[in-house]
Amino acid sequence: MRTSIGDRYIADALSFLFAIKIHSDISQFALTSKGVIYEGDTSGVFIGSCDHFNGYVNHFGEGVVLSTAVKVWEYIHGNNQVKFDDVEKEFLNAFLNKKM
Repeated sequence: MRTSIGDRYIADALSFLFAIKIHSDISQFALTSKGVIYEGDTSGVFIGSCDHFNGYVNHFGEGVVLSTAVKVWEYIHGNNQVKFDDVEKEFLNAFLNKKM
C-alpha cells in the first residue's frame, strides 16, 4: 500500500482503518508523533487497486485521514473522550460502509 499511495503515513493510516474494517489483527500498528504507523513485515503485497483509497485522500484530505486514524487508535485503546468532527465522521462512514 505504501508504494501505491506514495506517503508512508497516509498509507499506514488507511491500512490501520482497513484492518479494523476487516476485523484483522492491529497489533502491528503503533501510535507515534507522526500518526499511526505499521511496524510489521512490509514484504506483503496489497492485492487490488488503491484507487478508491486515493479517492478518500483526494476527497477528504490527508489531514482528515491522519487525524481520524489517530482518534480511532486512541478510542480503541481506552480514550472514550475522543471527539470526531463532522468531516471525520463523514470519512469514517464512507470508508467503513464501502463494499470492497
